[in-house]
Amino acid sequence: MAKETVRVALFLLVSFLVVFPATAQDGAKPRRVGLLFVGGEEDSRKSLDVLHASFADLGYHAGGNLVLDVRYADGRFDRGQELASELLRSGAEVLSVGGYQLSAAALEVTHTVPIVGVGCGIEHLGASLAHPGGNITGVTCQSPDLVGKQMQLLLEALTGEKRLALLLNINSPSAPTVAQEFDRATGINNLVAHVIAVRRPEEIETAYAELQRLGARGAIIMTDSLLYAERRRVVALATAHRVAIVASFREFADLGALLSYGSNLHTLVRRSVALIDKILKGAKPADLPIEQPTKFELVVNLKTAKALGVTVPPTLLARADEIIE
Repeated sequence: MAKETVRVALFLLVSFLVVFPATAQDGAKPRRVGLLFVGGEEDSRKSLDVLHASFADLGYHAGGNLVLDVRYADGRFDRGQELASELLRSGAEVLSVGGYQLSAAALEVTHTVPIVGVGCGIEHLGASLAHPGGNITGVTCQSPDLVGKQMQLLLEALTGEKRLALLLNINSPSAPTVAQEFDRATGINNLVAHVIAVRRPEEIETAYAELQRLGARGAIIMTDSLLYAERRRVVALATAHRVAIVASFREFADLGALLSYGSNLHTLVRRSVALIDKILKGAKPADLPIEQPTKFELVVNLKTAKALGVTVPPTLLARADEIIE
């Protein structure tokens, strides 16, 4: 009888030790992360899927121990502060924000809640890449350094071309660096160069008309939040004006750009989730370096090449990470 009592007591003790931690974890308050996307719901669907999967890999599950509040800017950067404020009122512990413009708007709203920015120009919001300071860190696409390589690839595709243009958002903090790199690269390649600036979406069509007037067959698209949000318009106008374009993100090539060369957006998103995880575990954004891409991918759209009458050299195709046919 005594032995039976001991066995029962041991069974109850083991059951308590096994069940109690799970019960405590299940009853823990879920962590709340606010997501602010540059585009609309449909445009952002793939990135949202990547976010969910990346959080799950780290042990977070939406609807369980994680709550994700989502807002979509639909390319309306003037709504940045309003949308960031909504996320903060919902109790977000961390804000995950797409692009420079929206991240800058979020910084206007809070100097205490951590912000993880994702996209080109994020580096301009911190004191430095290694020590951003304040309440922001993130992942940048490092686009200014890619201009020379993008020009080289475009010239390789457009054999004998001597006139190229750069389409850029003049309001971006990266614009001066991008333009300087463009000028340097055109000098090295002995090209006639044109920089065409836009400030608002409605100016993109005028920019293409100017590009056609100048007689440029090819253009580099500076990738920032504005031009990324308007990528469908950017690519459609390039098709209409028969201009070969190269941009940083493969989403442009998917839509019909001749080339894309740059970082993978979904890789940047996955790396941003790792930063959010560190912050949720107690790290301060000021101490987390703004990360830069370590790998760049080349995508070639042969369907577009055929439509433009461009013969892409086999040497270029051999280096492509993906070919769209």
